[in-house]
Amino acid sequence: DLNGDGIVDLVATDSPNDVSVLIGHGDGTFASAVHYPAGPYPAAVVVADFNGDHRMDVAVLNSPNFGLTILMGRGDGTLGVPITDPSVTSGYALIAGDFNHDGKTDLAITNGYTVTIRQGIGDGTFERPINYPAGGARAQLVIADFNRDGWLDLATADVRILLGLAPSGPRPPAATSPSLRTAPPSESKRPAMRPGRLAF
Repeated sequence: DLNGDGIVDLVATDSPNDVSVLIGHGDGTFASAVHYPAGPYPAAVVVADFNGDHRMDVAVLNSPNFGLTILMGRGDGTLGVPITDPSVTSGYALIAGDFNHDGKTDLAITNGYTVTIRQGIGDGTFERPINYPAGGARAQLVIADFNRDGWLDLATADVRILLGLAPSGPRPPAATSPSLRTAPPSESKRPAMRPGRLAF
């Protein structure tokens, strides 16, 4: 919901250099697309509040080696000037979530054989990358609390699950960081779970 009217809107990548915003009418139809520059060859897009102003912003992953572009939402369905983060040098998919429980939105990016976590600072920028091995993680990501420990976990499309672990012992908020580990095959590939648990 980019304009705060309670109706779902749509944001889509639009090669070679744009993303498109389509404001929802609430009946399954949308207004005509409005295009915004978003860097070269946008490959993936996610909508979240990256600067804590309670307005939805847009993050765009430019494929394969052109960085990350952030467009701040104005709250009226329009987007601001694109801001490029050149430190993201590769990527295939991205997803947003608060992985370290600091109340700020983070990003997870798949890039070949790793998943990269970018912890949000809260102003639309991100901390340095934290990389975790994840096999051939080139496809989509999903997030959920798979083991009910209160921390967001990540799953990649090649059926690898990285469980979010709480930092051991008390730490100041600035020192907290997500701790992810690759689940063993018996855990990540088991065919069934108890009722109420998420399963693939």
